[in-house]
Amino acid sequence: MNETQMNAIPTPLEGAIVYNTTSKSLNIRTNALREPLSTGKNKTVVLNKNYGNGNNTIVSNNNNYQNFPLNAADILTNDPSTFEVVGNGKIKVKTNGIYLMSAEISVSNMPPGNTKYVLAAEKNGTLIGYLSRGNTNGSGVDYWGATGVLMYVLQTDDIITFRYVINNGVSTLDAKFLNIGITRLN
Repeated sequence: MNETQMNAIPTPLEGAIVYNTTSKSLNIRTNALREPLSTGKNKTVVLNKNYGNGNNTIVSNNNNYQNFPLNAADILTNDPSTFEVVGNGKIKVKTNGIYLMSAEISVSNMPPGNTKYVLAAEKNGTLIGYLSRGNTNGSGVDYWGATGVLMYVLQTDDIITFRYVINNGVSTLDAKFLNIGITRLN
């Protein structure tokens, strides 16, 4: 049955298993909740943009966080029983667990000089950690990129927002590659 039909069962029994055609997963009723059964593989969502040549502007304002400009249109893979993409750089988790989060960003026109960068994750609007943070010191305009990971315990309905800061002294950069992902480890 679909998600609506499954949730409309008036008196579901503990241990009852239903194949959910919406999420394409088996669900079991435990502790008054419906949980997807493990298929032996980690649950993952990945959003990605690979830009070609040209002006692929991302905003960079000194010390002002920007959401990663990735949304549901940029999904490469998603387990809808575990994740929902709810906005730019925003992913809602649908089940408790330990999650591994990653983010990557690259640009083709990083200006010369000392430049601070931050890749960060927020949970429900509060900073929970930095995936990567540092400084780059180029001698000329060049390609630049950063990547990082963060592991965190998340609860059902937590919304994770992936954000970045690049203090480059100019208002825009030419993006080449953007990626965010979350994997539920248990």
